[in-house]
Amino acid sequence: MDVHTDTSFDIFLGKKFDRTKGEINYSKNNFKDLRTSYARLYTFAKIHHLHTDFAIHELNFNGFYDLFQSKRLNFSIGGGLGIAMVKMTGETYKLSNGVSDAKINDNHNDTIFTYNVSLGSGYRFRSDALLDIRVCHKEFMNEIKQQTTKISNNTANGYVTSDLSSNFIKFRIVKEF
Repeated sequence: MDVHTDTSFDIFLGKKFDRTKGEINYSKNNFKDLRTSYARLYTFAKIHHLHTDFAIHELNFNGFYDLFQSKRLNFSIGGGLGIAMVKMTGETYKLSNGVSDAKINDNHNDTIFTYNVSLGSGYRFRSDALLDIRVCHKEFMNEIKQQTTKISNNTANGYVTSDLSSNFIKFRIVKEF
């Protein structure tokens, strides 16, 4: 699979309890031109490519614990659970020679569960605000099943399944109230 790197949009709302923090996080990610390769058995294992635009809307419930805390710096670990709505559009598959073969499943939606773990460092630049940098790993707990072909009566006769995970760095400005 080949995915182009993109940016995301996040909104956080949380509460701090001494060294522990909890937050609700909404996140939106858009990926353009996601490409997946697969073989269709009845075409003698020719390689085909599924091209799609891909959007993920997530709602996560996260917790963090400060391992080390000074006046300006803190280091923390975190994790959480969430739910994501995945939407794919513009799906076509192509033959190995690059020729488009057919239009498939114009709009595909899935709702899947997620979990994440993170390690972060924060630098307090004001008494009520800090720059938080987090290294994160996220797993999407359900596989996404994409329909690849339809026969003449409009029923599906092929699927590509995908497992998703993500490694990323978040740069956040946190305002504490």
